[in-house]
Amino acid sequence: MKSTQSGFLSERRNRILSVLCAFAASLIGVWILTVSMHHSVGIGGDAVIYLESARNFLAGQGMGLIQPDGSFRLIPYFPPFYPFVLSLFLRFGIDDLTAAKAINLGGAGLTIFLLSLTAAHGTKRFYAGFYLGLLLAGSPILIPGSSWAMSEVLANTLAVIALIEVVRAGADRERLRPGSFFLSALCAGLSALTRYSMLSVAAAGSVLILVLMRTPWLKRLGYAFSYGVIGVLPLGAW
Repeated sequence: MKSTQSGFLSERRNRILSVLCAFAASLIGVWILTVSMHHSVGIGGDAVIYLESARNFLAGQGMGLIQPDGSFRLIPYFPPFYPFVLSLFLRFGIDDLTAAKAINLGGAGLTIFLLSLTAAHGTKRFYAGFYLGLLLAGSPILIPGSSWAMSEVLANTLAVIALIEVVRAGADRERLRPGSFFLSALCAGLSALTRYSMLSVAAAGSVLILVLMRTPWLKRLGYAFSYGVIGVLPLGAW
């Protein structure tokens, strides 16, 4: 009895420490990004297209650019979800650069928190999650890429949520969790609607369902197919 109670308390302590450490790593990452974007987010090239498209969409002209001859052209080469999210901030009177900074800080902080917590739960060691969180927070690759008014941070955050939730959806092996399944598929679709390369997330989610589930093959294939359809539907609509 004492052994069982001790094990329960130890597990509870580990869960609490995992959340606290993941939150601490997330705060460190947000602080580093805040310093990186002290003057402003980076703009230029593709970032200008995103920002201008958001302004034009808010003005009712559509998701795209005004050409030199005064004609309108749909946003070239880029999916629309990132400028759409920017336009939501603009609608509430927040300027576009502040909006881009908020998306970067919120997305990066959430990504670090979720991955750190996932690592802690997977290893059952709170410090493993904290170490991963610190590595992400101080990454010399992620920091510059997360300091521009670009779609990477939003796309990565949605992809992380999608992959975490698809694993949760199949955690019971014999029964699919519908809430996690649809949340994962939706985030996979929105991730692809943010960056085209994120179509791979929908493909990865379908494969994970095939691997994780222990239901009959036809049922698994049906789940995987449904996931893939939901995952590509937003981009197909665009």
